[in-house]
Amino acid sequence: MHSEEQKRVERAMLVSTRKLGKQFSGTWVLQHLDMELYAGELVGMLGPNGAGKTTTLKLLLGLLRPSAGVARILGFDCIRQNRQVKQRVGFVPDEPHFYDFLSGRETLQFVVDSRGGSTRRQRGSCCTSLQSCCTSKRSSTR
Repeated sequence: MHSEEQKRVERAMLVSTRKLGKQFSGTWVLQHLDMELYAGELVGMLGPNGAGKTTTLKLLLGLLRPSAGVARILGFDCIRQNRQVKQRVGFVPDEPHFYDFLSGRETLQFVVDSRGGSTRRQRGSCCTSLQSCCTSKRSSTR
């Protein structure tokens, strides 16, 4: 890669927010967040409980709708182009949530489908993952 092209790739904007905000029951929990994160940067979010860290991540992943502003990941609008965002970004919450009404197999299939998957290869990968961690009889238990 040429040095100019390499510099352009290294400075590619991965995440951007403009005046991003979220309001719950009339109370602003996040206001006017302007942020740009570029390829190659290492970033941490620090702050006390209630500072807006988790809310920001949920807004970026399209798990919450912003009350104000816009958020983009890899140029995709986090709300209008949410499927494209989810196909490219992984998220591990601090406390995972599992639906009681879904089996292990159904949970994995739900995740694959929500990320725009469900090709034969992805379904096979899902089954292989299940087989490596538990018996197939157990994977259908809710």
